[in-house]
Amino acid sequence: MKPAFSSKFVVPFSDIDMAGHVNNARYFVYFENARIQHMYSMEGKSKFGEMGVVLAHAEIDYKSPARFQDELRIDLCTVSVGNSSWVIEYEIYNVIENRLVATGKTVQVSFDYKAGKPVPISPTLKEKLLQEAAKSRE
Repeated sequence: MKPAFSSKFVVPFSDIDMAGHVNNARYFVYFENARIQHMYSMEGKSKFGEMGVVLAHAEIDYKSPARFQDELRIDLCTVSVGNSSWVIEYEIYNVIENRLVATGKTVQVSFDYKAGKPVPISPTLKEKLLQEAAKSRE
């Protein structure tokens, strides 16, 4: 994957389960945090806060365990864009060991909360997402 955005963080103790590694559910939170940071970087915090987005699908493949105090990097990129939805792929790496920890994918939908239905992605955001998706295929 050719990442369009990367985010680093250190695994906190609160993310560790009884087996001594990051609990499987926490990875979706890692994806969410990186996704929101990415959207802020594209649209700005105030503009992103105005748009409605719902998550339609999320999947993950676990490759190796992450543990307390591991420094992780989440790489992500938009890989496809539709009329009202777009797909983001993720890779999580242990920074020190350069080891793949997990891969995943989410589908986001531009959504009108008042009407309760999907709406077309705004033209400016759609153009940015299309450019990012094109770069990910280079």
